[in-house]
Amino acid sequence: MTLKVRVPILSSDNEKAHIGKVFVEAGQQVKSGDSLCSVETDKVIFELAAYVDGVVEKIFTKEGDYKKEYAALMSITPSTELSTDEKEELQSSDVAIPFSSDQECVVAHALKEQGNIDIVAPDLPELDRNFLNIYVKEGSAVEQGDLLCDIETDDEVFDIYAKHRGVICKFNKMPNDAICSGELLVTMYQEPKKTIDTTAEQVQKQQGTTVPQHELKSRSIEEICAETNLQAELDTQLNNPEQASFEETAKDLIPQERSEQPDILNEERTAQACTDTEVTTNTPHAPSSVKPFLCGMLFATGLFALFSYLY
Repeated sequence: MTLKVRVPILSSDNEKAHIGKVFVEAGQQVKSGDSLCSVETDKVIFELAAYVDGVVEKIFTKEGDYKKEYAALMSITPSTELSTDEKEELQSSDVAIPFSSDQECVVAHALKEQGNIDIVAPDLPELDRNFLNIYVKEGSAVEQGDLLCDIETDDEVFDIYAKHRGVICKFNKMPNDAICSGELLVTMYQEPKKTIDTTAEQVQKQQGTTVPQHELKSRSIEEICAETNLQAELDTQLNNPEQASFEETAKDLIPQERSEQPDILNEERTAQACTDTEVTTNTPHAPSSVKPFLCGMLFATGLFALFSYLY
């Protein structure tokens, strides 16, 4: 069993660690706490130390390299077999402890043959000796991004992470087995996601509404829920007697409000009629007894003018 010395968690997802000076060589004996290499980030510079007493087996980096978070830098073989307490202490410090044999990782469970996700080996160097390290047991529940196993070559480590949340069903390769490119490593079980159609039908049953079957595929769950909630609000308003009485009162007020609105055109016509009446009434008229007198005067004046002309 070998332990990997890895880049610790970085402050940013896109940040990479710059490897400074490497203080050890392959085959060198080290003690717990000995400095192995220096690491630089955008904010800090620190040194990585050995977890246990042992021998540096392989070094997977060199000075000047840039490594991503949790990348393996070197491997150390402990001088003595680790106790259970020592393993638990290392695991609490985010040190991955690989299984030494298939008996440690193979477990009988109900989903062993129910895997629906296959995880295969990436493209590997053909000339290097590749072997597998396993870090989780069969039947274990894992989250997306958890380290499942790694493939160790002479110069590099290929980490295999869970791409989905699920359960480890079965390892097709055991610890220390030689691995080739494209080989099936492990199967996982992921619970199938519920389709929109199924979930929409459940929403209909809960809300007591129905939606045509041909519309379910083109409509999202959010749209169906919004429609059913709106319908529920409308039903509540219709069933509310206070709301109903308010609507009746509003209907009664509408005609009254319309009748009370002033008719501007009629008012203008009435005002014009009143004005005409006032003008006609106030105009002075001559008395009826004066008319014959005026006619006589005009007639006499005419006769006088005629006699004057003749004589």
